[in-house]
Amino acid sequence: MENLASNLLLIYGFLFTFFVPGFVLIEGFFSYLPRIQKLPLYMLTSILLSTWSIFLTSYIFGYSQGTIILTFASYIPFLFWIIAKRNVKHLYPKKHLSELIFALVAFILFVIALYPAIFYKFQDYIVMSADNWQDTAMHLGIIESISEGNFPPQAPYYAGRPLTYYYFSDFHTAILQTLTTKFSPRILVLDNSLYVFIFTLGVYALSFLLTKSKKSSLFASMVALFSGNFMFIRLIQDLFTKPGREEFFVHLRNLVSSASYTMEYGKLMQMTPVTDYFLQNRPMMVGLSTVTLVTTLVVGAYKKGDVSRLLLAGLITGFMVKFQLFSFVVALVLVGIGFLVFMTKRNLVKKFAGVVGFVGISCLFLTILVVTGDPNRSFIDIVKKSFSFGPWDKSKDFLWYLSFYFANFNLPFVVGLVFIPLVILKKSFRKRQYLFLIAWFLVTLLTPQLIRFTIYEGDMFKFYYFMMIPL
Repeated sequence: MENLASNLLLIYGFLFTFFVPGFVLIEGFFSYLPRIQKLPLYMLTSILLSTWSIFLTSYIFGYSQGTIILTFASYIPFLFWIIAKRNVKHLYPKKHLSELIFALVAFILFVIALYPAIFYKFQDYIVMSADNWQDTAMHLGIIESISEGNFPPQAPYYAGRPLTYYYFSDFHTAILQTLTTKFSPRILVLDNSLYVFIFTLGVYALSFLLTKSKKSSLFASMVALFSGNFMFIRLIQDLFTKPGREEFFVHLRNLVSSASYTMEYGKLMQMTPVTDYFLQNRPMMVGLSTVTLVTTLVVGAYKKGDVSRLLLAGLITGFMVKFQLFSFVVALVLVGIGFLVFMTKRNLVKKFAGVVGFVGISCLFLTILVVTGDPNRSFIDIVKKSFSFGPWDKSKDFLWYLSFYFANFNLPFVVGLVFIPLVILKKSFRKRQYLFLIAWFLVTLLTPQLIRFTIYEGDMFKFYYFMMIPL
């Protein structure tokens, strides 16, 4: 009975952390949004709303399983009201079924990849794998300590000090862990994979908004997820230069098991593929999906002159200050770029009012971050101490950086570089969506080349991952 109750509470938790709050918000206030955008927005806003709801109620009543259950229960009357008032027959439009199938296939592939990679018991060992396996172990420490009552959280690796790391992606998982009442680190197998589902649907929705083409949008969602470096060439080379006595597939398995073919730390191909970020970099799982869907809302708002979409985008962006700060910064920049690109006399006042509302809501949450942060180690202080002009690695020359771009971003990057002069020659820049994509690409490409504001230089790579979305 105890296991049954624990499993039922886990299902209850997944429904409320990935669907119900967002469904209530979107259908209650933004039901006019295209259905193609709604499902990923249900899921993303549920992640954000559920986490912030538990965070705030836990400060008042204390963090516990009871607080979580009662907080989630407060959404139920609104859920039934929405179901009674709204005629929601389909969660996703049938004419875009191919994208839904791809998103489900991607979700299943990531479940298969993560199943043996996260806290998997093999013989007398506990397996933690993937390129940056220790990152998952660090996040797991945060998740487990919060689920055991470490709230407001202190750093599990530095007892007595407040947790200054943007930990809300782990707090979100800790909520699920708390509901199970038992040690369940393998929740991450499903939890991480659901972010892949959200991201692919989000890229498709953005691409379709800009191109109105189902085929190119499906292709865009595939490229955005599976783009990466040329490390697979190293694997092919090793297959022939390091011959083994085993059968081909056994030899291939042994090579992959004994060497990393995703990146070369400190060398040319030092950026992991996008897929690896969804395997272990938990804040970026939320960040990539958020920037994609915020941009979708912002472009739709500018095209329609709709202030409410900008306010929703501002709310989502504001929520991100405790999930992933890079996505917060990128979203703010893209809103500014979008305003300049899509600025016309038509509805100009409404668009400007929407931007002011977006910035106001976002900065309100940024104020909360500053006020509730560690006074001895604020984000602003970190930026000041780490800030410098110039590229993230000043020891490298122009040719090395050019090689770096081609080696890590391969074909999509080449296509992007070819696309820009074609747009100019054909005067397609008059189509504002092309100009917006080019500006997005160039700003996120050049930012790590012009400034650095992180302690670890590799953190500036995150801008490159946001760069891959418009490609």
